[in-house]
Amino acid sequence: MPANGRSALQRYLRDPGWRAVLRVGYRVHTVYALVFRRRARGVKCLLTQGGEIVLVRHTYGPRGTWYLPGGGVRRGETTAHAAEREMQEELGLTDVAFRDVGTVELFLDHRLVHLGCVAAELVDRELRPDPAEIAEARFFGAAALPGRVGGEVPTLVRLAFPNVDEEGGARMGQSDPHRLD
Repeated sequence: MPANGRSALQRYLRDPGWRAVLRVGYRVHTVYALVFRRRARGVKCLLTQGGEIVLVRHTYGPRGTWYLPGGGVRRGETTAHAAEREMQEELGLTDVAFRDVGTVELFLDHRLVHLGCVAAELVDRELRPDPAEIAEARFFGAAALPGRVGGEVPTLVRLAFPNVDEEGGARMGQSDPHRLD
């Protein structure tokens, strides 16, 4: 039996229902954000391996859009702890050595979000996405991102990859565009 205590069959049977809950929850959250306009706190994780970035497509919301993995920061929770929790939940990652990249405020999903951004170089490419929440997780080159990305992606990729320009290409005269400093 897997370490999380669920068999593959239990997880398979649970996922369609859980995906429906996530989709309804996303719509409710969107209406709530439009009506109340409250600020939110979140975390986004720049997971890299060999100069490539992990992006995810969710099973809810705009399902054709690629995002950096992450999620909400709970009351009293640190950005680092939220990153660890979210990466365990979404991608099955544990023991990831995150470092703080910075914070930004962006207007996402109809609300102002204070995003803590962390980065980590993954030892290997093995990701175990939660099928209820993550439709797909893939590695992309910083200069070759997919066409539809979430509003946070360009800003946070520039934070981590300052040698990649607005159009996703490497800036002339700069060193390694895949290096995280």
